[in-house]
Amino acid sequence: MKCKWCGKEIQLIGRTKFCCPDCLYNFNLARATIDSRIRTIAKKNGFGMTDNRTKIEKAKIMLFKGGDYMRCPCSADDPERYCGSPKCINEVKEKGICHCHLFEEIR
Repeated sequence: MKCKWCGKEIQLIGRTKFCCPDCLYNFNLARATIDSRIRTIAKKNGFGMTDNRTKIEKAKIMLFKGGDYMRCPCSADDPERYCGSPKCINEVKEKGICHCHLFEEIR
């Protein structure tokens, strides 16, 4: 099995999925950072969040370990598409939901 943070090959001992305490810490810090930012964006714009939130958070951690967590995991090559971007906000207002189905218009 591989460490969920660094990808180092590890032997599964108990239920841990990390090779060391630092990897566990960094994973939890990234998750908390993403969750906080997403909640702030939703609250600021009056959006709700779909059941995809957990999946999107995990995808962001897996793809953007460098810390650019607001990039869109569904369209990572588009620099104009990220959580809270004008493109994202307009999409929710026009279509009722964003590209990755994270934010939704509250009705």
